[in-house]
Amino acid sequence: MADKSSPRGGPKRAKRDADTRALINRLESRAALIASEKATALGVLAAPGLVEPHRSHHAYALGGDQVDCELATSDARAMRGLMSLGATALAALLDSVAAAQPSMHVTRLWSILLATDRDRFEARGTAVDRNRLVGGGGTAGDEKTVFEASLASSGIVDAHRDQHAFALGSDLFYCGLVANDAIPMLGLMSTGPACVAAELRRLGRGQATTYVGRLWREILARRRDDYEARGRLVSWQRRWARYNVAFEAWRQSGRADTVEWRPKPMTVGQRHMVRDTAIVLGIEIPAAMSRGAAHDWLMANGANALFRKAC
Repeated sequence: MADKSSPRGGPKRAKRDADTRALINRLESRAALIASEKATALGVLAAPGLVEPHRSHHAYALGGDQVDCELATSDARAMRGLMSLGATALAALLDSVAAAQPSMHVTRLWSILLATDRDRFEARGTAVDRNRLVGGGGTAGDEKTVFEASLASSGIVDAHRDQHAFALGSDLFYCGLVANDAIPMLGLMSTGPACVAAELRRLGRGQATTYVGRLWREILARRRDDYEARGRLVSWQRRWARYNVAFEAWRQSGRADTVEWRPKPMTVGQRHMVRDTAIVLGIEIPAAMSRGAAHDWLMANGANALFRKAC
């Protein structure tokens, strides 16, 4: 029964109303925080550079896929020779391997194609370099500076992964691509040799001998959203594989046999994997979790993303 002393039900009703408003405020604040975190995460993925990247960063980012596919600094010149064949000739080479490897990631095919006539591609690559160094490459500024730096450091023994990426990616940067093109390029390469060959043949009708590196931007522009989506999925799959390898090695060390690790804060790697997995699946990014809870969540949700097909 309502308190007769107050039309609103007295102190108890007022306290309930205050508690309800406080709860609503907390829920709204939490919802706003989650929305903000998701927007931030999506923004980071859509535009990797929150500030203007250093010129060398573009080469590092663009060369990552080639390093993941086991190309190295020593392959950079031959790769330039391969790209110098032009769209029509490169399309024919891709067609020659498409039947046997129809769904292989195209970047993994570069080493196979290089092996068919390595000396020829090295010689063509040397000619490309000579032309660029004497100013005949049609590019100046940061792109040329980065390319020349990559040539100067090409003899490093036991190079770090980043050095391989820098050497391989400097050619793409020289040809006009930037760090934000790395994910769409990854998606394009994931379409397989037949699809990439078809795109090259399409452009080759009017630009048959144009250096292929200068054609990638035009190819990406036709279906950039599709290539971006595919690239994000491929990137996630690779990081998921590395996460599982790292966890398995840690488990075999015996440190996973105890439970002391589970309540600890999740690692930086787990936080990024949880965020990116949620984005790939199109679900809400979970709130902060413990290390054990994060691992359980990744094991439960990772398989769903792993077998998700890119559109």
